[in-house]
Amino acid sequence: MNLNFSFLILFILSFTHKNVPFDFSKSKPTGIINKLEGFEEIDTCRIVFGWRESEASTPLLDWMIQGGYTWGVELLHDVSASRISELQAKGLHIVLYQLSHPQTVSRYYIQKKRAIPDVPLTVDKYKKATGGKFVWQHILEDESCGVGLAQDFLTLKPVTHREAYELCEKYFRKSIKATENPDKIPHWAVAGFANTAHILAKQPEIDLLSIERANDDVDDLQTGIAFFRGASRQYKKMWGIDLSLWWGAINGCIQDLPNLYHKRHLYVSWFSGAEHFRIEGSELFFDKSTNKPSEFVECLDNFGKFIKAHERGTPIVPVAIIVPEDHGWITPPYWRTSNTVWNYAKIPYRQGQRALDGFFSLAFPGSGFYMDPFPFGKNNSENPLGSSFALSGISKEFAPSHNEVFQAEYPVPFGQFKNKDEALKNLNINDIETSLYRPMGNSRWGDIFDVFTAGVDENILSQYKVIVLLDQVNLDEKMIKSLKRIMEKGSTVICAAGVLTPLHTDFTGAEMESTLRFGEAWRFYDGKMENEPFRYFRSTLKKAKALAVASNGSPLLIEKIYGKGRLISSMIPWFEGAPLDISNAAVHLFDKVFFDIQPAKIKGLPVEFLSTKNANHFNVVVSNNSDQVWKGKILTSSVSPEFKKCRELISDKKLTFLIKKNGSYEVDINIPPFEMSIISWSK
Repeated sequence: MNLNFSFLILFILSFTHKNVPFDFSKSKPTGIINKLEGFEEIDTCRIVFGWRESEASTPLLDWMIQGGYTWGVELLHDVSASRISELQAKGLHIVLYQLSHPQTVSRYYIQKKRAIPDVPLTVDKYKKATGGKFVWQHILEDESCGVGLAQDFLTLKPVTHREAYELCEKYFRKSIKATENPDKIPHWAVAGFANTAHILAKQPEIDLLSIERANDDVDDLQTGIAFFRGASRQYKKMWGIDLSLWWGAINGCIQDLPNLYHKRHLYVSWFSGAEHFRIEGSELFFDKSTNKPSEFVECLDNFGKFIKAHERGTPIVPVAIIVPEDHGWITPPYWRTSNTVWNYAKIPYRQGQRALDGFFSLAFPGSGFYMDPFPFGKNNSENPLGSSFALSGISKEFAPSHNEVFQAEYPVPFGQFKNKDEALKNLNINDIETSLYRPMGNSRWGDIFDVFTAGVDENILSQYKVIVLLDQVNLDEKMIKSLKRIMEKGSTVICAAGVLTPLHTDFTGAEMESTLRFGEAWRFYDGKMENEPFRYFRSTLKKAKALAVASNGSPLLIEKIYGKGRLISSMIPWFEGAPLDISNAAVHLFDKVFFDIQPAKIKGLPVEFLSTKNANHFNVVVSNNSDQVWKGKILTSSVSPEFKKCRELISDKKLTFLIKKNGSYEVDINIPPFEMSIISWSK
């Protein structure tokens, strides 16, 4: 994110949030109203745009109101009280964007050579101007590019995962303490990475959290959604997406370029259940000399019209992933040459964390290429520098000391352009679709995951068909009892040696040895032997059966039945392979388990896909992230028999589909390069 391009889009489903002290529902509802599970749901979004005094002579304000889907405006500290009241009188809700951490506030404004605002006076002004009816967004990518953590915080050098976690939480608590007020103003936070999802959601004062995406300095979209949607469910908060126009590869924004990259972000995020959008760069939406809109305005208008006219339903998410609270993990960029977590602290991986890399890169193939500040190879010159605070670089004004100024090594020692300015000029002159250079991950099983930390409530976990334990989760008696009750009701739990120990014999139904062995091949059920090196613990079956065995017959994957459900235990530590981050035996297991519960399946080249449903529709959302036409089939057994119509919603075209003998539905579709398709069955 670049703070010079701040801009906010939000949509909030008013029925989902109960901690707000004033009535959001008084703004005009748009879209379809449905009755689901005994209550009325407004199945649409309300949008909030950033606004500044510099936009007073542009059509921005008229445009956002006339669109019919505006919820409000985000304003900076220097907007006058009279202007705040005027905008509120137009029916717009007010969001104050003002950082709160004292050191970060000081560092940011000094670095920008601006006067440091008096935060208490700013908040008091907004209270008086709005009658106390405003939102304070005060944590804004503090750990991400564009803002950057305070330098005094970066001087701290934690050495363990737990210490890094506690220091990070202490930093956020200091920000929250600086926002304490007797009027209980709603607090919102924006994060840059998946590792802060649960730590922010855990803070009781924060009502809504969002994660920045579409920026080459942050991790991928699907993993971010899985972490933030899970965190919001775990702590009963709202969640959203901060959609960035900033692209560090060109040191600028892309508002005048073709926008299929951002279009896919918008639709995938909305159908994934996001309750909030933040899009940066409102001052770039209209040319100040001509008042003509940028290309991105058309993208937003089309999206706004779509969400007003269609029901998105509820995303179908049958798999829960549990990780430790202090995991600190993010999607590793492909150019990184060493594995670390808690990116501000660069803590080395602990045992079990290679499997996080393996699992999420398996779930979302190509997601590690998303964070790519080097698509054009090595520039001949680094003037201008790229993002000043990012995983790929930290410049001297952010670095805590001169010897910690950092620039990542280029993946290859050659490239196309002299510098970033030349790259930007080439894109603008040729009106190039940036998706060509901005990889997005696909889905192996569909977007079927929510990520939780180990303290998640049993009632939440019991809603998932499959639960997978990754990293060093402490499998104590409390968690075992909870998992047993969940399995009794029909869920499958999957975990591996490392989390499991020889002390868990009663739980697993197998007696583990304590000595690691070496294996060279395995087979599943009565399948053929697969050659693969791996380490494993020998075990003796007690009250369980083997699903897979090593070539010597020793159990590798063990199943124990619990009521209507089951526990599957891997004797391969952490599911990790020898040459791979995750073993092929574990891949085979996940394929078998997830295949049975996927709401939809794809036949064709890899794509990104997810499913939603409600009483009126079953939707499959497909994002073609490649530069070629996608020709394939959607297969699903989840469509209600009463749904006899099928349409592609963006084009509003009728589709012909087949009903197979087994009752499953099949439809052929073609999707142009970098485009979306939403297939919807209805009555």
